[in-house]
Amino acid sequence: MLAGCVRTLQPVLKDDQVAPIDKSLLGKWVSAAGDESVDVQLSDKDGTYSALYTDKDGKKGTLLIRMGKVGDLTLAELTPDDPAPSASAIVKYHLVPVYSFLVVRQTGPQFVFATMGEDWLKKYLDQHPNELQTVSRDNSVIVSSATADIQAFLVRHQKDEGALNEASFVRAGDPTTQPAAPPR
Repeated sequence: MLAGCVRTLQPVLKDDQVAPIDKSLLGKWVSAAGDESVDVQLSDKDGTYSALYTDKDGKKGTLLIRMGKVGDLTLAELTPDDPAPSASAIVKYHLVPVYSFLVVRQTGPQFVFATMGEDWLKKYLDQHPNELQTVSRDNSVIVSSATADIQAFLVRHQKDEGALNEASFVRAGDPTTQPAAPPR
């Protein structure tokens, strides 16, 4: 799901853009191929979901998700839940949270979303180096621009060919949901 996803140092949503909780999103969702799953529950943080993500290899991790609107885009902002709750303060000080995002296309009965591919972003920024601030780490690009600049970039490039890669999840065990049609 998140392979090649663009990461940011700043949140993608401002606090006043966060939408109220939509309880229809709660529960277990599986990828169209059936090899990944997300169990979405309410978080103890206001306006935030807690999602237990299981990847193709069965590895699990908990993400915190906030949903909101930016222009005509519905975004899901993801960040890891505390990965080391029992770690010392000095260790936690060295853990820098990053964010990623999904452009939400549909929330029911399928959860259809798109991710911005890191490869597309690298190529674009090679040709337009001043459009976003970035840092490189382990051959990966992390956006370091301010939230407002990230949002403006997303709105401006949401329809660029190759910028967004669509995927879908369906309700676990619901025979009435089918995978979303492949993008045209």
